[in-house]
Order: sequence, then C-alpha cells, then structure tokens
Amino acid sequence: MNTLKICLRAENLSKEFKSEKGNIVHALDKTTIDIYENDFVCIVGPSGCGKSTLLRIIAGLETATTGKVFYNGKELKGTSRDIGMVFQQYSLLPWRTVEDNITLGLEFKRESKAVKKEVAERYLEMIDMKEFRNAYPFELSGGMQQRVAIARALANDPKMLLMDEPFGALDAHTRILMQKELLNIWEKNKKTILFITHSVDEAIYLADKIMVMSRRPGKIKEIINVKMPRPRNRAHVEYAKMSNDILIMLEEVVNNKATNI
Repeated sequence: MNTLKICLRAENLSKEFKSEKGNIVHALDKTTIDIYENDFVCIVGPSGCGKSTLLRIIAGLETATTGKVFYNGKELKGTSRDIGMVFQQYSLLPWRTVEDNITLGLEFKRESKAVKKEVAERYLEMIDMKEFRNAYPFELSGGMQQRVAIARALANDPKMLLMDEPFGALDAHTRILMQKELLNIWEKNKKTILFITHSVDEAIYLADKIMVMSRRPGKIKEIINVKMPRPRNRAHVEYAKMSNDILIMLEEVVNNKATNI
C-alpha cells in the first residue's frame, strides 16, 4: 500500500431514498473512507449494500443526505474534472468512432484538433486499438468497448478514477484479460483508482486495499491491506487464504453477525 497523502476523504456519508410507495430506504449509513494518492482500492459487499451509491456520491452524481466529500482537502460540491468515472455499461456513443469516443471529453473542453489527435494516438496505443480507430461500438467485443470506455475516462486526464463494476458483464476469460489491462494502464499512469466489484477474486488480484461493506444500510466493516506483490498468482496459498477469509466475512455480514470495526 502506498504511504502518500490522502487525496480523497468521504466523511460520515449517509443516503436515504424515498420509494415509489413513499417508504424511506436507508441505503448508506455513516460511511467514512480515506483514499491515498496513487492507491488502487476495491470495495466489496453484498448486493444492495450501497456500493454504487457511495461511488456516485463521490463522483458528484448524487447528493448525500448527510456528510461531506473532500478532495485534496477541499470539499467537493458536484462533479470534478479531477475525478473520472467508468460504469458497468460501456456508455459509448454508438454514432461515434472509437477515436471520437475517446476524445469526447476533450471536445467539451474545446481542445484543438492537434491536442485531440495527440491524446487519441496516445490512448489508442495504450489500449492496443490503433487499427480499430474508425470502428463503431457495435463492431467491437465487450472487452474492446470497455477498453475504449477506460481510455475515454483517462483521456480527460483525471487524477482519480472511479469504476463501478466495469467488468461485471464480461465473460470470465475477457474479464481476466481486462484486469491485466487495467493494471497495465494504472501502472503506466499512476492514477488513484476506487473500484467497485462483487468478485472477491477480482478485488484481491487488483487492489492495494480492500474495503468490505456491511449489508444495507451500508458502512465499512473491515479494511484489508493486500501485501502480495504483483503480478499476483491466483494459485498461491496466501491468495486462497485471503479469498476464503473475505468470503467468510461477507457471509457473516449477510447474516448480520459481523461487528463494527
């Protein structure tokens, strides 16, 4: 785990929704997390525990009922150019080519054609898709579309990347390839990444730190530092033990037996 400064702090966040029937749904409860600069952090937890809600609040896409989010010591109120987001659904614009999807954010910034071309070249090479620059999303596999979505987020040069189960819809083989691809991108760019996943295996493979959430209303129940060197061997005894420990912890969380840390 990195020992650099805290770049993001979510402090005592809670979130309540009103259902269609008028009932109050308490999705998130008194959640505080610290994310260090250049860290790769994964959050795991039961379905419906508020993982995506937490991420969307940090991204400025939802408003917390209580609590605050700070980035480099300053309170965030809405979205920030320093924070990018990648969703589970690729959300590529179907009428734009791969290259034009990657440079979409640069158009909003009114960057010049030369800048857009230079950035597109850099990220097309990074995701190994130069030969597909003129292809449209429907012509790409799921893994290729997600690579483009990641490149689009990185092209805006955010300092932090939020990822909401970005590989959840992929088949097992493509998912493993994308995990390796993401680590390559992270190591080249040294972004700070906060990554939501249902997969314990994925979290151990990717993260410096794993945060385990309780059932709804969600809060952080445990923080686990992953000290295994990369690239990680899924067949290693330590890997298997950590996976088993976290799965037991999640089972306790679902059964509401786990205690607060």
